[in-house]
Amino acid sequence: MKNDLSCGVVRDLLPSYAEGLTGEDSRAAIEKHLEECPDCREIYGRMTAPETPAAAPEEQREVDYLRRLRRRGRRRVLLAIASVLLLAGIAAFTAVFVVGRPTPASSLSWQAEVAGDRVDVSGFLLDSGLGCRSLSWQESTPGQVELTVKSALISPLSSGSFSGEYQASAPVERVLLDGLVIWEGQTVSRRAALIYNCVHDYVGDVSANAELAQAIGVYDRLGYFTWELHTEAEPYGCTLTLEEEVSPSIRSGQEELMRACACLLLAGIGNLEQVEWSYVSGGEQLSLTVDREQASYLLGREVKDCALSAAGVQQALDILSAQAALDGLPTPVSGQVDIGYALLDDSFTDVFADGFGVIVFNDTDAEIYGLEIDCRVDGESRQGGGGINADGSPLYKGESMTFILSELGPGAFAGHERAVYLSVTDKEGRSHRLEQEIPISVAGSGRTYAFVLRGDFEQGFTLSPLE
Repeated sequence: MKNDLSCGVVRDLLPSYAEGLTGEDSRAAIEKHLEECPDCREIYGRMTAPETPAAAPEEQREVDYLRRLRRRGRRRVLLAIASVLLLAGIAAFTAVFVVGRPTPASSLSWQAEVAGDRVDVSGFLLDSGLGCRSLSWQESTPGQVELTVKSALISPLSSGSFSGEYQASAPVERVLLDGLVIWEGQTVSRRAALIYNCVHDYVGDVSANAELAQAIGVYDRLGYFTWELHTEAEPYGCTLTLEEEVSPSIRSGQEELMRACACLLLAGIGNLEQVEWSYVSGGEQLSLTVDREQASYLLGREVKDCALSAAGVQQALDILSAQAALDGLPTPVSGQVDIGYALLDDSFTDVFADGFGVIVFNDTDAEIYGLEIDCRVDGESRQGGGGINADGSPLYKGESMTFILSELGPGAFAGHERAVYLSVTDKEGRSHRLEQEIPISVAGSGRTYAFVLRGDFEQGFTLSPLE
């Protein structure tokens, strides 16, 4: 059969052909044409290809919208997480370096002055890694002002010292810092404030006894000891047994410490009437007893009255210090000595059992790049040392340096003249020696002495004991 079908005719017949509805002759003609015509063959292929269900335009738009929404949601979640982490980092930085936290009074040294309704307070942070950020004041009751010192990690934003003033609404009778009384008619030292805070009524309260002994500094000055309470009958008492033997060379000084600490224990424990010390010296078992009457005689007033106020505790410390009972620091012109600095760090005890330590607090604006200490015996240099900041920065105001002098105990050079001097290093590395001698007691074994450095390179520097 002659294949004379045109493309138009074939394409009209393709639907019937695809459904099998054409006759044999027509089918043969169509197939012949498809073999010869690629265009019609392509059309037929598309016509008979399996159908793929296509989403309706509305459905496709909804799918695309949900996909875009999911992508946007994922980006928002990631952005929210990043924002939270950033805010947390900013908050942590602000809390650690900017805002700071309230500083416990036990970590501060201060000097307070009050004139009528005006309060002036200045001081240092004992931790050189912290710096003061702010001072806040509050009048809880008329005549009582409460101070809060906030500190943060040391940085260019903070300082190791602090000072501030406050105008009260009424004449000031007491100033408190972190709950401790720091002024009550006179400046109350850190040690006196801590002792007054631990005053309690009953010797049977073992934990309160331990806290009071810690505040007095018994462990620091005399070493570890055990308590034995005598509370079966009045008068109530206690026996404190020293664990370490007392060297005969310092026995006299240690006995003075025992008497002084006993006075403070008798003052701070309401129903305690007698304190006995038991110790070994030179292989001999010894004891020393201080009762309420003896303590009252040493203090010049009823011993129990000393603990009725923070000022009373301070006055007791002043009397004991003036008797050289607790440390060998010469009494400053002000008449106030804080015996709390006989040992500032418990870790020093075993380091220089036969020596002493010196802490120097910088209270200058001078660019000090180092401190050097020189210890001389009979005019000959025996031990020295120097200190600089590890990063090469100057010693900022309020920072401190500590020197441990383990070879100059009283036993090693008994009967010899000892002298300790300090030198200050400037930015060019030049050393400026202070003319004054650092006042160190010959009986100062096992103690740390704290001093404040003031002045400048032009007018010279001076040292004064830290009160």
